[in-house]
Amino acid sequence: MAGRIDALANSELFSVSRFFKNKVGLWKTINAAVSSQNLRRLRRAILTALIHDSARPHNSVVTQHHLEQFNWDVSDHPV
Repeated sequence: MAGRIDALANSELFSVSRFFKNKVGLWKTINAAVSSQNLRRLRRAILTALIHDSARPHNSVVTQHHLEQFNWDVSDHPV
């Protein structure tokens, strides 16, 4: 009985993870190309302000180029 329950739980987990992978795209690698694509989409949607936050100590050169190209002001977070 426990084996059937475990098999059901595993198949449900597989179905949920497959749904998120195909529909939501949670496992998409965020690299400079994806970041650039997101910035272009945001440019059309956001006209006033964008708070740019990066967990890394540096930003991609491509990302910096797009921010300059769009004439967006980039400011650091206040300490």
